[in-house]
Amino acid sequence: NMAAFSAQNALEGACPLTTPDQLLAQPLTADEILLDVRTLGEFAKGHAEGALHIPLDELRDSLDQVPQKTVHVYCKDGFQGYLAVRILKQNGIKADNIAGGWTSMVRCGWEEKK
Repeated sequence: NMAAFSAQNALEGACPLTTPDQLLAQPLTADEILLDVRTLGEFAKGHAEGALHIPLDELRDSLDQVPQKTVHVYCKDGFQGYLAVRILKQNGIKADNIAGGWTSMVRCGWEEKK
């Protein structure tokens, strides 16, 4: 059921998805950023280099810290990323969720920065 919900949200544009492979294949441009919405403890264990870190629980109060760029959001496994994308889109920020979150990113070859 969760896979079907995710696919439906992506197809309807409610929460666009991108894959770690797609992002690895082409470096981020100056108009794109990575946003890590995991907890501080999760972020400290490893994260993508250059990622902006704003925990999901603080995102609504920290929208002024998010640049007006395309935001590629990741969390641990995707669900919190979905919530973050919905918050960003409701506030006029172009965003997508990285499918599978940090777990998938590491498996696809993203280097961890600690």
